[in-house]
Amino acid sequence: MTKKERELNNERTDDTGKLEFVEEMVRIFEQRMLKAVKKLPPKPEPISTLITPVYGNLISIRKKLFYSILPLMIYSLLNILHPVPLGLIISMASTIGGIALIVLVFLETIKGAGSQIQTEYKQGKSYSRRFKFVPSLNSALLLLKYFGIGVLGIILGFSGIYISLFRTNPMHFYGSLNGISAFYFTISTFVTVGIGDIYATSLLSRAIVSLEMVVSLFLMTIILATLISWVTISERKRLEARLRKRELSMQMTETLLREAKLGVYGKIEEIMKEAEMRVEKRKEST
Repeated sequence: MTKKERELNNERTDDTGKLEFVEEMVRIFEQRMLKAVKKLPPKPEPISTLITPVYGNLISIRKKLFYSILPLMIYSLLNILHPVPLGLIISMASTIGGIALIVLVFLETIKGAGSQIQTEYKQGKSYSRRFKFVPSLNSALLLLKYFGIGVLGIILGFSGIYISLFRTNPMHFYGSLNGISAFYFTISTFVTVGIGDIYATSLLSRAIVSLEMVVSLFLMTIILATLISWVTISERKRLEARLRKRELSMQMTETLLREAKLGVYGKIEEIMKEAEMRVEKRKEST
């Protein structure tokens, strides 16, 4: 072996030794950091939970009205298909109930009805409280369900009113009204299409048709505003939760790095000595 080859071999050996030394330092640092992470305070455990309703009266009235309007809708449908006692009154009640249900859902969303949950946690020897708000209408499907029932109650109610007027006096409308045509006329009026094959002729029937058009415009505005408000609030809460999670992760990382810089996991000289000892033991074993 020439002199140059021996020098190259020595340099390679030195480089290998330095690389092993650095790797051992990294391993020691990681081990000490993992030990420090294990020593972090335990996760908080929930002890008790207190639920406080917010606008509980609104929620209670909405639930009762929802279950009350269902039999009114069924009775109105029966009145449309065949004359029944008190058909006109029940149809009016179904219409009013549908309008009230949509307005109540709108008020719940705008006012922020729901439940405020207070949870007490124990973390080691310390105690803490956390607050969380859960809206009463916390899903889009739930909103659509109530809006759908409300609109259907209104349509069935107006259909029952029109068919009751026609049965009393056919001169209230131009064209023949039966179960299907009354339902068809109500829907075309509700969406303000007005095809013209059936239309109101008397003062009373025209007043009711005009009332239905005003109600439909008012309720469509409310439904659209409620859905937009709900989507905006939901997206904002989702974004806030994501940012909070990221912030906590960054705070933990910064804490660990700060402690490493301050030498919490051991002085650099100690880590270097331990790394040298490990490298030497490895060489001796090989």
